[in-house]
Amino acid sequence: MRHGRWAILCVWFALQGCGYHLASQKYAGGTGKTISIPTFTNLTTNYRIEQRITEAVRREFIERTRFKVTPQPDGDLVVTGIVRAFAASPIFFDERGRASAYNIGVDLGVVIKDAKTGAVVLENEHWGFNEPFELARVSEDFVPEDSAAMERLARRFASAVVASLLQTNP
Repeated sequence: MRHGRWAILCVWFALQGCGYHLASQKYAGGTGKTISIPTFTNLTTNYRIEQRITEAVRREFIERTRFKVTPQPDGDLVVTGIVRAFAASPIFFDERGRASAYNIGVDLGVVIKDAKTGAVVLENEHWGFNEPFELARVSEDFVPEDSAAMERLARRFASAVVASLLQTNP
């Protein structure tokens, strides 16, 4: 038993010296802290894309952290986001030459700052996400899949933002 404690203590000291710390240690996983997530800026012509992505980021912070999430710019951390580009491109064609599957591509930027110090905690100005979707083969079965694909893309982006913040060195 004595050797086990010694081994644990050695590993703990080794990890303390390597410089790797979770941001959640500094921010206590969000306990007692507020994170401001105002609506992202939309530089595209895609209707309400910024609202979908912002809402996904807010939900992800609520579900995975202890931060109090607010759209007001008065939190301990402030998330600034921008939707830079949006494209939907056909990726598969049927035997008649019609597109049967598309890919949605979105270029996003995000900056998270400590409101008190102004220090940048996380920054990625060009974060690209893609999501494919298929069209129904017959018009009677047509279901607009682009909206569902956009929701999946927004959730993946939100998950990446939260994971990146929690793994950032403070």
